[in-house]
Amino acid sequence: MSFGKGGSSVSLEGTERFSIGEVEAGKKTGYHLHQSHAGVYIFLIEGEIKVDGTVLSRRDGMGVYETNSLEIETLKDSHILLMEVPM
Repeated sequence: MSFGKGGSSVSLEGTERFSIGEVEAGKKTGYHLHQSHAGVYIFLIEGEIKVDGTVLSRRDGMGVYETNSLEIETLKDSHILLMEVPM
């Protein structure tokens, strides 16, 4: 995933992936999981986003699994943390 200013990601032992970034309001982006047997936990640090139809607000989180990708739409300027882990 390519986040806006200051975005980055890190992989630990090749199985986990953490991505964090700030995204301006009104943007849509897709996230494609790196492993077929993984899930992703989304933690919204600040802002408001919609993930595949579900709205998350500041400090909300949700887990997504049994999919290869998801869509994130920013409703407000947002600071997002994604944690992809094996299931």
